[in-house]
Amino acid sequence: MAYEFRQEKLKTYILIASIFLLGAIILGQQLQHQNSNTAVKVKNLLSKQNKSPFKPWQQLIRTNRNVTRNDSATLLAPSGRALATNDVSELIIAEQSIEELADYINTNMANIDRYDLPLIEKNIEAAEIIIARVPDSYSAYKAKLISLLIKEAKFNQEIDDYEINGLLESMATFDFPRDTQTVKETILLVSSNNEIAQLNDKLGEVNLEKEEIESVYEAFDITTAEARVLEALHARLLIEEEELLEQIVLLERNASEMESGPGIINEDLVHIPFLRTLARNDFDQLISDAQDFIDQFPGSPIGYLYLVKALSMQGREEEALTAILNSSLSKDSLTQIQVRLEKLEELNPKYYWKMLKF
Repeated sequence: MAYEFRQEKLKTYILIASIFLLGAIILGQQLQHQNSNTAVKVKNLLSKQNKSPFKPWQQLIRTNRNVTRNDSATLLAPSGRALATNDVSELIIAEQSIEELADYINTNMANIDRYDLPLIEKNIEAAEIIIARVPDSYSAYKAKLISLLIKEAKFNQEIDDYEINGLLESMATFDFPRDTQTVKETILLVSSNNEIAQLNDKLGEVNLEKEEIESVYEAFDITTAEARVLEALHARLLIEEEELLEQIVLLERNASEMESGPGIINEDLVHIPFLRTLARNDFDQLISDAQDFIDQFPGSPIGYLYLVKALSMQGREEEALTAILNSSLSKDSLTQIQVRLEKLEELNPKYYWKMLKF
């Protein structure tokens, strides 16, 4: 009898131990999956209260957008120190000052999607040096991130996930004051808002006109009447450019707050892991990551956006509709999902880098 009792007791201990072991394994797998979900990790970092202050990009670059008519001649006149962007083979990035590198990046990022691979790599190098010298420069991380994503998606170059994820996580730890210039600096994805699209088109026209003036200005003697006319036109365009940017930033901020609430202004970071997975047509992984994100943040439309997109790409429209109907999202969030889905429909997922904005 005593022997049988000990045997039953031993079996009970083994069963309890097995249950604990199985639970630990399942918990470990869940934690591992959560840790591997960069979107979840970035969202968690964005939600934290204690963050690091950042250094505004405007404090690094020499060229200030807030230029008056009297400053225009100085801005137009060649400084003799600008870094050329057309011959990158002879450019020694490490020898440049912070201001020169920031100006170099600022110029490149205006048309980064048009450049070839060598210049993209130079841009990455310049951003890395600024990050090393000024580790609180958010825009330096942003310039490197965009350059890496274009290198990966446009030029089919393999980029280590660890490097991209590390950048996203670092960028998510910065704290920002809620002013127009800061919001402009944090915007990473061009909104699909029609009004914003129209303003962006107009801004592009202003930039082209400004570049044309700058290109012909060097042919004139700065003391001539023609040069003064060009300076006046350039000053007017700079002011118009700043006004357009302020309108775009205000609309982007309103769109961002509709999606993520007033507490987070750089939640564009969360979209990047999903967009990279979508670009690889890895819909099963996208569904898994989106569902995990929904489990962690059921009130955010981001997870539903990519869950619906992935299910639709697999022809599972009924499941996509069911997911939306079973959600507790607000009317504004559902509208935001619809708007973003329309934007994704307009663009081949492999070309998502065209939506990136410096």
